[in-house]
Amino acid sequence: MLDKLKSILGSLAPAIASVLGGPLASIAVGFLGDKLLGNKNSNIVDIIAAVKDPNAAVKLKELDKEFALIDLEAAKLISAENLAQIEVNKIVATQGFWDSGWRSALGWLGFLALLNETILMPYLAAFGIVIPHVDINLLYGVLTVLIGARSLDKWKGK
Repeated sequence: MLDKLKSILGSLAPAIASVLGGPLASIAVGFLGDKLLGNKNSNIVDIIAAVKDPNAAVKLKELDKEFALIDLEAAKLISAENLAQIEVNKIVATQGFWDSGWRSALGWLGFLALLNETILMPYLAAFGIVIPHVDINLLYGVLTVLIGARSLDKWKGK
């Protein structure tokens, strides 16, 4: 059904038609339902019937311009978020491998302990090599508290 709507809108409303095949299709359908039929929850059959109406061509061209502006604003927001993430990535990239602080060090220790428990010990035991056992329950408890503390810091805005 979306393909049929997309083919109808192709020349009348190219901005709306361009998103009908992607992840924003439901937004475009809701937009059309709201603007053409007054109901965001309109089904696609009703929207196709409204779009086929010869009197809808002018309205569709206006709606296409409005949708293009909304799409542009959304792209600006996404772009701003991406730029902010790039700045964070630049700062992190300038830090050395171990310069990230105690959280990354504990993350690495947790990873190594899990690697030891789940991969190294079982495979090396097959060859008669015994590696000391790490108390994984203690490790889970400590890591859970530390992750929770960081989440609390983020929640407080630190």
